[in-house]
Amino acid sequence: MHSATCASISTGATSNLGLDPDTAEKFHDRTLPAEGAGTAHSCSMKVTEEQREELARLAALSDEDIDYPDIPATSEDAWSNAVRGKFYRPVKKQVTLRLDGDILPWFKTRDGGKPGNQTRINAASRKFVKREEGTGGEG
Repeated sequence: MHSATCASISTGATSNLGLDPDTAEKFHDRTLPAEGAGTAHSCSMKVTEEQREELARLAALSDEDIDYPDIPATSEDAWSNAVRGKFYRPVKKQVTLRLDGDILPWFKTRDGGKPGNQTRINAASRKFVKREEGTGGEG
């Protein structure tokens, strides 16, 4: 299950590779902390020992030791309108769903009858889930 979770993490916010859980399992890096180990991590594709050493070296650098010539300086104001997850697109899963006879026509007639009823049903479902989880319903 851990690799399925990691597939959804890596396909959404991080790499957008769109890996299904079975494919992600093949590439899952088993040396990362196990689920529930209490250490936050973001799963990735397999990391070579050379890459691990380079990452460890970079992580050990102090801010003063980092070379920034190719990165333009930014101020706090530059980040004032930043939006986390703006380009996040959850992986879609095809399902068969039975709806009450009056629900689907209602969604199909919204927006002037234009296509997009599945998108509208998904948006309504997401709004409901967010409300139930207490995270708001907008967005």
